[in-house]
Amino acid sequence: MKSKTSILTWMLLLAAAVLATAEAEDALTGSAQQLPQQVPPRRTELLSQEIGLSSPPNNTRRRYSSSRTLRDKVANLGASANATQIARAACNSTNILHPACIDVLLLALTPASYSSNNTRDTPMRRALISPAQDQGQCSSCVGFAVTAAAEAAVNVHKQQSWSSLSLSEQDLSFCKMLPRINCDNGIPYSGVIDSIESGRVQNWSARSCYGYNPEVKGDCWRANSCPSQLPPGTTLAWANDANALNTMAKVKERIMLSGGVIASMAMSDDAFNMFQAYGRKGDAVYAPSEDLAGAASVTMHAIFCYGWWDNATSSEDGWWLCKNRCGSMIVMLVCVPACVR
Repeated sequence: MKSKTSILTWMLLLAAAVLATAEAEDALTGSAQQLPQQVPPRRTELLSQEIGLSSPPNNTRRRYSSSRTLRDKVANLGASANATQIARAACNSTNILHPACIDVLLLALTPASYSSNNTRDTPMRRALISPAQDQGQCSSCVGFAVTAAAEAAVNVHKQQSWSSLSLSEQDLSFCKMLPRINCDNGIPYSGVIDSIESGRVQNWSARSCYGYNPEVKGDCWRANSCPSQLPPGTTLAWANDANALNTMAKVKERIMLSGGVIASMAMSDDAFNMFQAYGRKGDAVYAPSEDLAGAASVTMHAIFCYGWWDNATSSEDGWWLCKNRCGSMIVMLVCVPACVR
């Protein structure tokens, strides 16, 4: 892809529903461990249409290329390099615990390609990601993306394949959110965040028990009569306090730890129409070229991404493997990592 390309304003939000049960296990006495960092204030407003239009073109493409260049410098040091040499190569510092150094080192440890649905990649040799579901002509993409993320996180937690779990998009989208949503207005990420943090998602019915039908309203009693598919005694929580991921390494780390991440894409209306056409074809590569700076309006769309591939011959090229509302899709790297400010 050409370096001038600036399409989709991405904001990679942490995968929803990281099961908050193992946080204390990281505190191992006498063991090397990453120092905790101050969690920044929540930035859900970055998903607004205004931000989608004003994000600087190619900003994150430059950061992506720079991160890969630093990663390669670290990899070329060799086994004899000391901590100071590694730190200088990674972040031009002598402190290897500097957040920027940790980020590059983390990137150096991640593979050039990975898929949470590839049994050769996942630690437990399980395919974690269920087939894409069809949301139809309804503004429920956030509910679908969050449901996909929750399924992946539970599957990672229970070390099981995707066929062992199905969560109802209908239950989350139309029964767990307050105020109630409809197909016209949908729901922003902030609404899902608040619903989970306020404890409204204590149980979650199976797709087979409460299937998707956005035209039906007022039948949430059916969902309440279904057995919950969430593991007993666990609580859904947001990783990193629901903040956006702002580096390539953090995105890849979260995919490997939780199965995937939610991505918010900003597209012009024409690009979104093309995106829908690609989605209807099932598996597809989506790589349009546009600059949102001149767009009269922008469409925001949520998808779930669970893998990546880095082009070994170009530090500016690669793709994310994502699950769209009605098929799998390869989304070319254009604005990665998260567009934040």
